[in-house]
This record gives sequence, C-alpha cells and structure tokens, in this order.
Amino acid sequence: MSTRFVFVWDYKGRKLPQTISEVAEQAFALYMQQEEPSSALLSFATQIQSYANKHLDDEDIQESFGGIVEELKAENNAALRLELPRNGDYALREIVESAKNKSLIVYDEDWGIAFLAHGKILPRFMEKEWSALVKQQDEEAKHLSESPHLPRTREQFETWAGAIIQEGLSKHGFIALDRSSMEDELKKMLEPWELMYQRDVTIGRQYLIIAYDGKYPRFGCGTHFFMRSPVVYQYMAEIEKRFMLQLTDKVIFHASFDSYNGVISSVSKEIREKLEMGQSESDVKQYFSFLEKDLMPLLDVAKDLNGIDAVMNGNINENFRKKNIYKPSRLIVASLVKNPNFDMLVTESEKSRAWSYKVLDGKKSELEQMVNYIRTEVKG
Repeated sequence: MSTRFVFVWDYKGRKLPQTISEVAEQAFALYMQQEEPSSALLSFATQIQSYANKHLDDEDIQESFGGIVEELKAENNAALRLELPRNGDYALREIVESAKNKSLIVYDEDWGIAFLAHGKILPRFMEKEWSALVKQQDEEAKHLSESPHLPRTREQFETWAGAIIQEGLSKHGFIALDRSSMEDELKKMLEPWELMYQRDVTIGRQYLIIAYDGKYPRFGCGTHFFMRSPVVYQYMAEIEKRFMLQLTDKVIFHASFDSYNGVISSVSKEIREKLEMGQSESDVKQYFSFLEKDLMPLLDVAKDLNGIDAVMNGNINENFRKKNIYKPSRLIVASLVKNPNFDMLVTESEKSRAWSYKVLDGKKSELEQMVNYIRTEVKG
C-alpha cells in the first residue's frame, strides 16, 4: 500500500494561495520551516488526538494519529504532516472537519486537493468529487447505524460473514476445518485471515480457502480452491521418486475463484466491486451466490476421475485449464481415463513455460521418460 500524506498549516499572516500549485509549494516550504506551532494548529492536533483515542482498537489510526500533539510540539514545524491510515478518505474527512473554522489549510498530496477556510476547495473541479465522497460516506454511516450488528473489525467480519458463508457451504457438503487440528501441510497454506473448508468426494477431497479481509467499513472475501486424490497422488509420488522431482505437495489441481486469472476473472467491473464490498448481509449472500453459480458446478463435476479430466483437460473453463496446464497430474488423469487426446495434452504442456520451471526444474531430459511412464504404466 502506498503512503498517503496530508499537510495542515495555519495561513494567518501568510499569503493565501490561489492555485493548487501555490498550495503545494507553500505546504512543502512550511513543513521544512522551523516555527512554533500556532494555537490553532495545536487545537487541531488535540482534536485529532481525541479522534484517535476513540479508536484505540484500530492499529492503523493509532500509528497515524496516536501522540500527534507531542509529535507536533517536538518537531516544531510550521506545517504538520500526517500519514493517513488505510481507508484514508474517512480520516481525511475527519481532518477537514477538524480544521474548519481554525484558519487552517489542508492539502492532500496524493489526491491533489486542498481545503481552504470557509469550505473553499482547490482545484474547483474537485468540489463535485469531494461532495460525492461525503454523500457516499453519509449513506454508509446511515446504513451502519440502522444495522448496529454489522462488524467493525476484521475479526468480527470473519466471524459474522463466515457464519453466513458456512451455512451456504454446508448445503454443498463442505465443513469448516479447525486450524488447531489441521495437518501441518494444510496449515502452511493459510494466512491468518483465511479459513479452510473441505468436502469428501468419490476419489478424494476438495478444499476451499476463503479470505476474510479488509478494514471497516469495507470488508471483502476472496476464494481459492484445490483438490487432493490418493488415486492420482500415488503416481505423482512415484514420479517424484523415479525422476528426482519435487512436486511440492499432494494437490492435483488448484485455482483462484475471483482474483486475477481466476475462474471468473472476466466478470464486469461492477460485479468485481460488489465482490469486494461485504458491508451488509445481502452483500455477503451475494458473494456466496457467485460461488454457487460459477464455482460449485465446476467442483461438482470434478468428483470422480472422468469429471476431473473434463475440468483439467476439457473446455469447461479456460482460465482453470491454463492455471493447471503444467501439472503432471493432468496427464496422469488423462491416462487413467484413457483420454483420446493424450498426445495433444502432452504437446500443450510442453509448450507451457511453467512446465520446465515448475515441474522439471530445468531437467528437460526427464520429460520424455516421465511422459512415457505415464503413458505406459498409469492405467485405470
């Protein structure tokens, strides 16, 4: 995340800037100028400190604004520079509101907007954007006030949204895994903000990893999935042993649902924004409806060898096929079901740059031997 700075200073006794360029020039000059802070600037810092004190559980706000009064006194600069926390637009509004009627100028370097006294904004064309942002924040605040049970922290979001998603997943046979009782290999796959779900199918297990991330008031989910199959993995293990290869884990296929190059990477910007919200129960349910519509049918197909072959080697989803094109497991599955396009699949894999880097690690001489082993010894 890039750093976003806001400058605040008292313009009394100084030339009032008329353009955004003059604002920027004055901001940088005063920030470098040693000068005892004015009473107005100290009053502003005290107000921001009070805002921080109301959000003691928010590490970002504490890091940005905690101890701001002492910092202002210690630095003794004519202008105060503040680093905005994540979701900085909410903090910026608090800064602008706190600076009102104090003869202070606020300059957001990243956004290129300045707030002068009496509500004047530079450049003038930014007034509409700022008004729209304020309106959006007011609507969100109203929505949240009407729904006090909605989460305020990421952990609360995980608990709240996780219950809604788990209820939906249970209808498809998925159960949530307890992190403390997972095998180490599965634990290593998880980030602290992720939960894992699994269901048993005919020839193995399917897994979902769902991230519950974000920051109040904007939270969101992201989903990855993978599958294990002892039937397929026995041949992967033999390949590792015979050809001195490291296939890293027992996963026979994997893909993302909603990130770049995911199963639904071609969805519209409007839908993608909806996937990233999670501000209400309907948003979370809508996210799960996308999972049901676009992911579950894929996993329902991949319950047996013929289904896995259709998913990995067929044309059900091109993004998924490309994601797993380098995996020897797709050739193992093809051989087990006697896929008539086996040779074409071999050629397709050989053309993938990931084949040599991720599978053979430069050991190109083993390629033909490995393919021949799969062709002749892997039988369904």
